[in-house]
Amino acid sequence: MQSAAEGRRADDTRLHGTRLIEICSIACALALLLLCAVQEESTDPGGRRGGEELHAAASSRWMDPPELDLSHLSLKTRVFIETPVSVRKKAWIVFHSSTFIDASSFLGEPSLVRAAAIGWMPVANCPMPVAPRDNSKRQDELIVLNVSGRRFQTWRTTLDRYPDTLLGSTEKDFFYNEETKEYFFDRDPDAFRSILNFYRTGKLHYPRHECISAYDEELTFFGIIPEIIGDCCYEEYKDRKRENLERLQDDQEENKDMKLPNMTFRETMWRAFENPHTSTMALVFYYVTGFFIAVSVITNVVETVPCGSTFNQKDMPCGERYTVAFFCMDTACVMIFTVEYLMRLFAAPNRCRFMRSVMSIIDVMAILPYYIGLVMTNNEDVSGAFVTLRVFRVFRIFKFSRHSQGLRILGYTLKSCASELGFLLFSLTMAIIIFATVMFYAEKGSSSSKFTSIPASFWYTIVTMTTLG
Repeated sequence: MQSAAEGRRADDTRLHGTRLIEICSIACALALLLLCAVQEESTDPGGRRGGEELHAAASSRWMDPPELDLSHLSLKTRVFIETPVSVRKKAWIVFHSSTFIDASSFLGEPSLVRAAAIGWMPVANCPMPVAPRDNSKRQDELIVLNVSGRRFQTWRTTLDRYPDTLLGSTEKDFFYNEETKEYFFDRDPDAFRSILNFYRTGKLHYPRHECISAYDEELTFFGIIPEIIGDCCYEEYKDRKRENLERLQDDQEENKDMKLPNMTFRETMWRAFENPHTSTMALVFYYVTGFFIAVSVITNVVETVPCGSTFNQKDMPCGERYTVAFFCMDTACVMIFTVEYLMRLFAAPNRCRFMRSVMSIIDVMAILPYYIGLVMTNNEDVSGAFVTLRVFRVFRIFKFSRHSQGLRILGYTLKSCASELGFLLFSLTMAIIIFATVMFYAEKGSSSSKFTSIPASFWYTIVTMTTLG
């Protein structure tokens, strides 16, 4: 028993000794860290005081700043200031971004610093190198470009990079004003921003808010070819250019038709079909065809509405109860559509091209089922299959898009945004597949699950993502 007690006392002694050693180690480490901090503070005697002086300099007025001489600071003093610097001998230095610089770069000459300082903080382990000075700027000249009253400043060497352009050649001297000592250009100042950035960065961008024709005129005036537009803007520039050319061609064709007094009968008919506002007869024909298009669409809708019951059937559709009336209206509409199509085919400048057009195909699909139903009246299965094609009659309402500027603009907008809309559809498809797969495997073990397959889960995913359900 005595030996066991002595063993426990020995173990307690060793445990206390171990804890004492750990405490001493921690105390030594803390003392060493404190000593290092004090030594580093002593090596920078102008540290906190210099930071306070710089902070005072930052709070003073810009027009009358205090002079801050850094000659008393140590070579290892670091000041939290803003760079890059525009250094000139015996001049004020303006800083624009935050970093650490070495005060030794200012020692040896009576340099004065004008800095926006927020206090000294030693975050750098070693002094940063001095900002490079562009010696070419000493011999350069700062010129002023006045574009419709808005002044732009740049270096002459910046413009000399492209000597084949107006601003880079001596031709700009014709626009120099001796009185104001600046170049004056009576051009668009908003478009000039992208042109001047081209001289600065070497990359030409197309601003989306600019008119494509006005932008091309500005590029032509300053002697810049549009083929050097950056890849980020070139596709959009080409799309806008193509749309503008299509609109200009349409306007030129209309103006050409108006300037030709001696047109043939076919040309007069085609002009009346394409532009109903050229004459009174063309406008009357336009409204008549539009009226029958509306009647055809309304008839196709109303004939499916229940019109009451008879002695042997309940809720008969109006198309079956008033067969003769709807047949007469359908016949009248189809006759008008047939005459219109044949007249357009006769007056078309290029008949093959007209027959391959989308609107021509819609016209044919709208009137063809009617004639097939007349020929094959006995075979109800075949005639019924062709009669279902009468649904294409609804698409004839798109004929109004030929004379609606709003619908044409909508079409151009959808065409120009086809890539963005395609990417949106692709992203939606990926999300639908992923979530449908998750739903299928999550409900796979349930016997009452309605997600029998991944395609069967598509509809639930679609209505959930599009907030339909």
